Amino acid sequence: MEVYFDSSVMLSIIFQQSPRLERWAFWDEAYTSAITRTECRRTIDRARLEGRLSDVTVTNAHWELNVLLRELDTVALSSELLEAAGAPMSTVVKTLDAIHLTTARALRVDVPGLVFATHDRQQAIAARAMGFDTLGV
Repeated sequence: MEVYFDSSVMLSIIFQQSPRLERWAFWDEAYTSAITRTECRRTIDRARLEGRLSDVTVTNAHWELNVLLRELDTVALSSELLEAAGAPMSTVVKTLDAIHLTTARALRVDVPGLVFATHDRQQAIAARAMGFDTLGV
C-alpha cells in the first residue's frame, strides 16, 4: 500500500490522541509534504506556549516527530503545488490542508493507488471528493 500522510496523523501519535492509527509502518511507500515538519513543529511550540507541554515533553515531541518523518518520503513544495493549492476546490479546505491535498494529487500521477491518511474529518471529505481512498477517520 502507498500512503500519503497529512500532519494530523503525526500529531495524534506525538500527542497520544485519538483517533490514532492502529499500527505504524504498514505501508510499502509513504509520503508527506515538506510543510508537515513546519506544521507539526508549530503545533508543538504552540502547546508549549500554552503551558500544555514541559521541557521534557517538548523535547520528546520533537524527537518523535523526527523519527516519524524519517520513515516518510518528503515531497518538496513547488510553485506549481502552491498555485494548485490556491485553486477552487469542491469542498471546504483550509490552506495547509489544500497543500497536502494538491501534493497527494500530484503524487497520484506516479502512484495511482495512493491512499490519503488523515484524522481530520473535513480533510477526509475533501480527499474523497478528489477520488482518494482515505484512512484514519
